[in-house]
Amino acid sequence: MYDSERVAECEHRIAGEIYTSDMAYQHLVALCDECGHRFTGSPGETKAISYLLERMEAYGLDNVHVEDVPLTGWKRGDARLVVLDSGSKIDALALPYSPTSCIEAELVDLGPAVPEMIAARAKEIRGKVVLVSSANPPMYKRPVHRMEKYSRVAQAGAVGFIFVGGEPGQLIQTGSLPAEAPIPGIGISWESGEAIRRMLKGKKTMRVRLTVEGNTHPIIAHNVIGEIAGEQPGPWLVTGAHLDSHD
Repeated sequence: MYDSERVAECEHRIAGEIYTSDMAYQHLVALCDECGHRFTGSPGETKAISYLLERMEAYGLDNVHVEDVPLTGWKRGDARLVVLDSGSKIDALALPYSPTSCIEAELVDLGPAVPEMIAARAKEIRGKVVLVSSANPPMYKRPVHRMEKYSRVAQAGAVGFIFVGGEPGQLIQTGSLPAEAPIPGIGISWESGEAIRRMLKGKKTMRVRLTVEGNTHPIIAHNVIGEIAGEQPGPWLVTGAHLDSHD
Protein backbone atom coordinates (compact mmCIF):
# COMPACT_ATOMS: atom_id res chain seq x y z
CA MET A 1 0.00 0.00 0.00
CA TYR A 2 1.34 3.42 -1.00
CA ASP A 3 2.25 5.54 2.02
CA SER A 4 2.68 9.16 0.86
CA GLU A 5 4.11 10.36 4.18
CA ARG A 6 6.85 7.68 4.20
CA VAL A 7 7.70 8.40 0.57
CA ALA A 8 7.92 12.15 1.25
CA GLU A 9 10.20 11.52 4.25
CA CYS A 10 12.44 9.31 2.10
CA GLU A 11 12.59 11.95 -0.64
CA HIS A 12 13.56 14.64 1.86
CA ARG A 13 16.35 12.51 3.30
CA ILE A 14 17.74 11.67 -0.13
CA ALA A 15 17.57 15.30 -1.28
CA GLY A 16 19.28 16.43 1.91
CA GLU A 17 22.05 13.88 1.45
CA ILE A 18 22.63 15.09 -2.10
CA TYR A 19 23.04 18.73 -1.04
CA THR A 20 24.95 18.26 2.22
CA SER A 21 27.33 15.35 1.52
CA ASP A 22 30.44 15.28 -0.68
CA MET A 23 30.47 11.47 -0.94
CA ALA A 24 29.43 11.42 -4.59
CA TYR A 25 32.46 13.58 -5.38
CA GLN A 26 34.73 11.38 -3.24
CA HIS A 27 33.57 8.31 -5.18
CA LEU A 28 34.29 10.13 -8.44
CA VAL A 29 37.81 11.02 -7.27
CA ALA A 30 38.50 7.42 -6.21
CA LEU A 31 37.25 5.95 -9.49
CA CYS A 32 39.20 8.44 -11.63
CA ASP A 33 42.43 8.88 -9.66
CA GLU A 34 42.87 5.45 -8.05
CA CYS A 35 41.39 3.24 -10.77
CA GLY A 36 42.28 5.26 -13.86
CA HIS A 37 40.31 4.59 -17.02
CA ARG A 38 37.84 1.73 -16.73
CA PHE A 39 37.61 0.51 -20.31
CA THR A 40 35.87 -2.86 -20.37
CA GLY A 41 38.34 -5.64 -19.57
CA SER A 42 41.08 -3.28 -18.36
CA PRO A 43 42.95 -3.39 -15.03
CA GLY A 44 41.18 -0.13 -14.13
CA GLU A 45 37.81 -1.82 -14.47
CA THR A 46 39.01 -4.62 -12.15
CA LYS A 47 40.04 -2.04 -9.53
CA ALA A 48 36.66 -0.30 -9.85
CA ILE A 49 34.84 -3.60 -9.32
CA SER A 50 36.71 -4.15 -6.05
CA TYR A 51 35.98 -0.57 -4.98
CA LEU A 52 32.25 -0.92 -5.63
CA LEU A 53 32.04 -4.28 -3.86
CA GLU A 54 33.70 -2.76 -0.80
CA ARG A 55 31.44 0.31 -0.83
CA MET A 56 28.21 -1.68 -1.28
CA GLU A 57 29.13 -3.97 1.61
CA ALA A 58 30.08 -0.99 3.80
CA TYR A 59 26.71 0.62 3.04
CA GLY A 60 24.94 -2.51 4.21
CA LEU A 61 23.49 -3.80 0.95
CA ASP A 62 22.46 -7.45 0.85
CA ASN A 63 23.59 -10.19 -1.53
CA VAL A 64 26.53 -8.15 -2.84
CA HIS A 65 28.15 -10.08 -5.68
CA VAL A 66 29.72 -9.96 -9.13
CA GLU A 67 27.98 -11.22 -12.25
CA ASP A 68 30.07 -12.38 -15.26
CA VAL A 69 29.07 -11.00 -18.67
CA PRO A 70 30.75 -12.41 -21.82
CA LEU A 71 31.49 -9.60 -24.27
CA THR A 72 33.66 -8.68 -27.23
CA GLY A 73 36.67 -6.70 -26.01
CA TRP A 74 38.97 -4.39 -27.95
CA LYS A 75 42.59 -3.32 -27.65
CA ARG A 76 43.76 0.01 -29.08
CA GLY A 77 46.48 0.36 -31.69
CA ASP A 78 47.65 3.35 -33.72
CA ALA A 79 45.39 5.63 -35.74
CA ARG A 80 46.64 7.92 -38.48
CA LEU A 81 44.97 10.40 -40.80
CA VAL A 82 46.84 12.00 -43.70
CA VAL A 83 45.47 14.55 -46.18
CA LEU A 84 47.14 13.23 -49.34
CA ASP A 85 46.78 16.46 -51.34
CA SER A 86 48.94 18.41 -48.89
CA GLY A 87 50.67 15.68 -46.86
CA SER A 88 49.16 17.12 -43.66
CA LYS A 89 49.07 14.68 -40.75
CA ILE A 90 46.07 15.04 -38.43
CA ASP A 91 46.12 13.87 -34.79
CA ALA A 92 43.53 11.11 -34.39
CA LEU A 93 42.37 8.28 -32.14
CA ALA A 94 40.73 5.06 -33.21
CA LEU A 95 37.12 4.81 -32.11
CA PRO A 96 36.77 1.67 -29.95
CA TYR A 97 35.84 -1.46 -31.93
CA SER A 98 37.03 0.08 -35.19
CA PRO A 99 38.32 -2.68 -37.47
CA THR A 100 41.98 -2.67 -38.51
CA SER A 101 42.11 -0.96 -41.91
CA CYS A 102 44.16 1.20 -44.24
CA ILE A 103 42.14 2.98 -46.91
CA GLU A 104 42.62 5.85 -49.36
CA ALA A 105 39.53 7.61 -50.67
CA GLU A 106 37.93 10.96 -51.39
CA LEU A 107 36.63 12.90 -48.40
CA VAL A 108 33.07 14.20 -48.08
CA ASP A 109 32.05 16.64 -45.33
CA LEU A 110 28.58 15.70 -44.05
CA GLY A 111 28.44 18.25 -41.24
CA PRO A 112 26.16 17.01 -38.44
CA ALA A 113 25.00 14.06 -40.61
CA VAL A 114 21.44 13.88 -39.33
CA PRO A 115 19.24 11.36 -41.20
CA GLU A 116 17.78 13.86 -43.70
CA MET A 117 21.27 15.05 -44.68
CA ILE A 118 22.53 11.51 -45.19
CA ALA A 119 19.49 10.57 -47.31
CA ALA A 120 19.84 13.70 -49.46
CA ARG A 121 23.54 13.04 -50.14
CA ALA A 122 23.48 9.25 -50.40
CA LYS A 123 25.00 9.21 -53.91
CA GLU A 124 27.99 11.30 -52.72
CA ILE A 125 28.68 9.02 -49.76
CA ARG A 126 29.26 5.68 -51.50
CA GLY A 127 32.96 4.82 -51.63
CA LYS A 128 33.98 7.91 -49.65
CA VAL A 129 35.47 8.70 -46.25
CA VAL A 130 32.96 10.91 -44.44
CA LEU A 131 33.67 13.78 -42.04
CA VAL A 132 30.89 13.91 -39.41
CA SER A 133 30.40 16.35 -36.54
CA SER A 134 29.38 15.11 -33.11
CA ALA A 135 27.10 18.16 -32.83
CA ASN A 136 23.51 18.35 -34.05
CA PRO A 137 21.97 21.36 -35.83
CA PRO A 138 20.53 23.98 -33.45
CA MET A 139 16.91 23.25 -32.52
CA TYR A 140 16.97 19.88 -34.28
CA LYS A 141 13.97 17.76 -33.33
CA ARG A 142 15.92 15.09 -31.42
CA PRO A 143 19.46 14.03 -30.43
CA VAL A 144 21.25 11.91 -33.04
CA HIS A 145 23.80 9.63 -31.40
CA ARG A 146 27.22 8.74 -32.77
CA MET A 147 26.12 5.12 -33.31
CA GLU A 148 23.19 6.21 -35.48
CA LYS A 149 25.32 8.55 -37.58
CA TYR A 150 27.94 5.84 -38.06
CA SER A 151 25.41 3.13 -38.92
CA ARG A 152 23.56 5.30 -41.43
CA VAL A 153 26.69 6.39 -43.34
CA ALA A 154 27.99 2.79 -43.35
CA GLN A 155 24.68 1.62 -44.80
CA ALA A 156 24.93 4.38 -47.41
CA GLY A 157 28.26 2.91 -48.58
CA ALA A 158 30.89 5.04 -46.82
CA VAL A 159 34.29 3.34 -46.48
CA GLY A 160 35.58 5.38 -43.52
CA PHE A 161 34.20 7.51 -40.68
CA ILE A 162 35.91 10.59 -39.17
CA PHE A 163 34.09 11.83 -36.06
CA VAL A 164 34.77 15.48 -35.25
CA GLY A 165 34.42 17.07 -31.80
CA GLY A 166 31.55 19.53 -31.60
CA GLU A 167 33.26 21.99 -29.24
CA PRO A 168 36.65 23.79 -29.22
CA GLY A 169 39.30 22.73 -26.72
CA GLN A 170 41.79 20.51 -28.60
CA LEU A 171 40.02 17.38 -27.28
CA ILE A 172 39.98 14.46 -29.68
CA GLN A 173 36.49 13.00 -29.96
CA THR A 174 35.99 9.43 -28.77
CA GLY A 175 33.14 6.95 -28.43
CA SER A 176 32.57 3.30 -29.24
CA LEU A 177 31.38 1.82 -32.52
CA PRO A 178 29.37 -1.41 -32.79
CA ALA A 179 31.34 -4.52 -31.77
CA GLU A 180 31.12 -5.75 -35.38
CA ALA A 181 31.87 -2.36 -36.93
CA PRO A 182 31.93 -2.70 -40.74
CA ILE A 183 34.12 0.33 -41.58
CA PRO A 184 37.02 2.03 -39.76
CA GLY A 185 36.29 5.02 -37.56
CA ILE A 186 38.54 7.62 -35.95
CA GLY A 187 38.00 10.69 -33.77
CA ILE A 188 39.60 14.10 -34.23
CA SER A 189 39.29 17.44 -32.44
CA TRP A 190 37.06 20.35 -33.46
CA GLU A 191 40.18 22.33 -34.41
CA SER A 192 41.41 19.54 -36.70
CA GLY A 193 37.98 19.30 -38.28
CA GLU A 194 37.99 23.02 -39.01
CA ALA A 195 41.48 22.75 -40.54
CA ILE A 196 40.29 19.96 -42.87
CA ARG A 197 37.25 22.02 -43.87
CA ARG A 198 39.51 24.94 -44.76
CA MET A 199 41.61 22.60 -46.94
CA LEU A 200 38.41 21.38 -48.64
CA LYS A 201 37.17 24.86 -49.40
CA GLY A 202 37.19 25.60 -53.12
CA LYS A 203 38.31 22.09 -54.08
CA LYS A 204 36.24 19.65 -56.10
CA THR A 205 37.88 16.64 -54.44
CA MET A 206 40.33 15.87 -51.65
CA ARG A 207 41.81 12.47 -50.84
CA VAL A 208 42.80 11.13 -47.44
CA ARG A 209 44.50 8.04 -46.06
CA LEU A 210 42.93 6.60 -42.93
CA THR A 211 44.84 3.93 -41.00
CA VAL A 212 43.52 2.15 -37.90
CA GLU A 213 45.06 -0.66 -35.89
CA GLY A 214 43.15 -2.50 -33.20
CA ASN A 215 42.24 -5.94 -32.00
CA THR A 216 38.89 -7.43 -30.97
CA HIS A 217 38.80 -10.47 -28.70
CA PRO A 218 36.38 -12.21 -26.32
CA ILE A 219 36.47 -11.05 -22.69
CA ILE A 220 34.49 -11.43 -19.49
CA ALA A 221 33.09 -8.15 -18.17
CA HIS A 222 31.29 -7.79 -14.85
CA ASN A 223 28.21 -6.34 -13.26
CA VAL A 224 28.39 -5.48 -9.56
CA ILE A 225 25.07 -6.25 -7.85
CA GLY A 226 23.64 -5.38 -4.44
CA GLU A 227 20.15 -5.47 -2.96
CA ILE A 228 18.20 -3.45 -0.41
CA ALA A 229 15.41 -5.55 1.03
CA GLY A 230 11.96 -3.98 1.22
CA GLU A 231 8.59 -5.32 2.23
CA GLN A 232 8.01 -8.87 1.06
CA PRO A 233 6.34 -9.68 -1.22
CA GLY A 234 6.52 -6.47 -3.20
CA PRO A 235 7.63 -4.91 -6.47
CA TRP A 236 11.26 -4.59 -7.50
CA LEU A 237 12.90 -1.28 -8.30
CA VAL A 238 16.04 -1.72 -10.42
CA THR A 239 18.58 1.08 -10.86
CA GLY A 240 21.98 1.01 -12.53
CA ALA A 241 24.89 3.09 -13.78
CA HIS A 242 28.04 2.80 -15.87
CA LEU A 243 30.95 1.06 -14.22
CA ASP A 244 33.12 1.22 -17.34
CA SER A 245 34.48 4.27 -19.16
CA HIS A 246 36.24 5.25 -22.35
CA ASP A 247 39.95 4.58 -22.33
